[in-house]
Amino acid sequence: MKRIPILLLLAVFLLPAVFFGCSAPESGTVTLNITDAPTDADNIESVVITITGLSYHTVDPDEWVDVADFGSPKSYDLLGLTGGVQEMLGQFILPAGEISQLRFFLDAPEMGTGVPGGGNPSSPGCYVLLSGAADPEPLFVPSGSSSGFKATGAFSVPVNGSVTLTADFDARKSVKKTNAVYNLQPTIRLIVDGEAGVISGTITLAAAVTNSLAVFAYADNTYSAAEVSADPAFSSAVSSAIAGAGLTYSIPFLAAGVYDLAVTEIDVNGGYVNTGLKTVEDITVTAGETVTADITY
Repeated sequence: MKRIPILLLLAVFLLPAVFFGCSAPESGTVTLNITDAPTDADNIESVVITITGLSYHTVDPDEWVDVADFGSPKSYDLLGLTGGVQEMLGQFILPAGEISQLRFFLDAPEMGTGVPGGGNPSSPGCYVLLSGAADPEPLFVPSGSSSGFKATGAFSVPVNGSVTLTADFDARKSVKKTNAVYNLQPTIRLIVDGEAGVISGTITLAAAVTNSLAVFAYADNTYSAAEVSADPAFSSAVSSAIAGAGLTYSIPFLAAGVYDLAVTEIDVNGGYVNTGLKTVEDITVTAGETVTADITY
């Protein structure tokens, strides 16, 4: 009987290992949408941001990785994306497993950099359009923000599956005016759509009110009276809504859990009138459902 050459035996045993080692890494599809909570400034018509890139942070290994297939820059008017409205940023193939954070890169200059004489850019990628103004006001970013803006909220990418996320930029908290200059300091919250619910309801007035009404949603037991004087006011709120026609309100994209609400008035100048501030406690949000919380103010 002929002996099988040693090299042939080695090939038989090593071939599966070679194929295993060359197999493609496991991955899944992430659909990423953009939304915004409403702003309380009546004099702002648009808040436009231009996103130029995206990166993600993996838990194992612990590293930041740029999204290779992001494509060309994409612009969004955040004030057109309130009240549960979303616009898709894109669908991306990411490695399967736990992603702890995303990082957004924006087309916004640092104040006094990249602009001749330190003035305003002629065609800013991020800007504010004020009511009655012919030209936009550029949005500047803090020094050192070239590394991007982090979005909080971990999520898992299923193997050969998909997950849909929504990034809430919350222009009310993210846009600040200092010394006649508008600055962009994004407060971005990531929500897994399939794990989120909605609080909605109708506000009944116990007495006549001429101002608009705002409803702020807080994680259970995180609201305090100090929120009224915070900068910005109600800064610890998870999200918010402005009551519309019929004094109805809706706060979408809330992770499942227990929430408290704070209801207050907004005058014509965008200032808060807190003399009649009302709180409602212990509202339970369930994923995929809308809970009704009617309020008497």
